[in-house]
Amino acid sequence: MWLALLMLAGQPVLFFSVATTAQQAASGAGWRDIWANMDWLSATGYELLGSGVLALYGLILTPAYLMRRRWIPRQMQYFLVCNLVLRGVLVAVSRAMMLPPGQLETAVPNLMGSLLSGLLMTGVWMFYFAKSNDVKQTFVT
Repeated sequence: MWLALLMLAGQPVLFFSVATTAQQAASGAGWRDIWANMDWLSATGYELLGSGVLALYGLILTPAYLMRRRWIPRQMQYFLVCNLVLRGVLVAVSRAMMLPPGQLETAVPNLMGSLLSGLLMTGVWMFYFAKSNDVKQTFVT
């Protein structure tokens, strides 16, 4: 249960980490120059957008998680699916689409492995929030 809370509460920290890394990757360019560069925006912009959405979702769910609201297990399942789609699929596919044609063939196995591991992790967490007796006993208010 504490690991799930850490996952939620850590989303804003992760967002700021992604934003800082993105600015450093832009070689110190100003934010206006960064947003004007559409090649950069397609991959990193999706990562910033996904991290921002998940950070906001985490900020909303964390207090309710601490208050042990009854609807948290269902919302955690939604959060996990959003995480898989925004981080696991959207960002990974956009990064793969930006690769040169020769590198795409070598990146596909890594992409598929990353997607399968994300799907497995999401499945395990969703099963935990749907079927665990600890979850049912904790979120009863």
